[in-house]
Amino acid sequence: MRILSGVQRLTRVLKLLAAGALSAAPRSQAQNQRSALVQADRAAAQLSSDSGLTVVLDHYLRSDGVLLWPGALTLIGTKDVLQFTAPLQRSPRLRLSWQSLGIEMSQDSALAALWGIALATGSRDTFPPRLGRIVTVWQRGTNRWELAVMLLVGAALSENKSAVSAHGSNQAPSFTPSDPSKVYLDADRSFAQLARDSGASVAFRTWAAPDVMTFGGAGLLVRGREDLSQAVAGPEQWDWHPVAGGSSGDLGWTAGEATIRGGGSTNYSKYLTIWRRSPGKPPRFIVDAGNPRPGP
Repeated sequence: MRILSGVQRLTRVLKLLAAGALSAAPRSQAQNQRSALVQADRAAAQLSSDSGLTVVLDHYLRSDGVLLWPGALTLIGTKDVLQFTAPLQRSPRLRLSWQSLGIEMSQDSALAALWGIALATGSRDTFPPRLGRIVTVWQRGTNRWELAVMLLVGAALSENKSAVSAHGSNQAPSFTPSDPSKVYLDADRSFAQLARDSGASVAFRTWAAPDVMTFGGAGLLVRGREDLSQAVAGPEQWDWHPVAGGSSGDLGWTAGEATIRGGGSTNYSKYLTIWRRSPGKPPRFIVDAGNPRPGP
């Protein structure tokens, strides 16, 4: 009996070790992917500082990637994105660098959102350094991480109005019912509908996660659902719609165009919203950022 008991104990120990190894494997894989993403992000920032943003986007941007540049229309696809950024780099030779400070990754380690500080500089003192914010979404491809979305707040040049308004689209593309990102696109639309019906303060309080973080058009950081609700309170009429989106399981993103009317003026903007979904619950957004766009 003593020998049998020892065998039983040994069997239980082996089972526990096996279970621990199985549970550690996904964690190890997630850590490896997180490390690979951080390295890719740092390499992209360094390449942008050394050789220019167009080189970075040409190398990392997905074919359907989105660039949300201050003062420009929504740029979707590498052709429009590269056509837009090329002249901005030639004169006044814009150099953009950034440092990501936060990261949110999907449970399957296939999608991640990063946010941090961006710095734009020009050669030969063409313009003073400009500090701002950056939010990016990366998607894991077959062999590497790829850039799905980049949004800048406050750290980019927008004086070149002809270049800014020459590309992009105000038109919302259609999404198929089988699109895996539909749950996040639907959440964004419901969020917008509530803002139209009940005001921005109610809508943001309803759809924001408790620990939400937002970057406004001037780079102002707002943390927390209640503070955000107070920040957007007012008589202005908010209206927006998504034009692009992506997801992987519990993490998703939507990008779109907004119009805010009030006080005798109309403001046109673009936005990037990062969503998190818990099992059995509707999505709630955890990060939101925006910048200006041209009017109609």
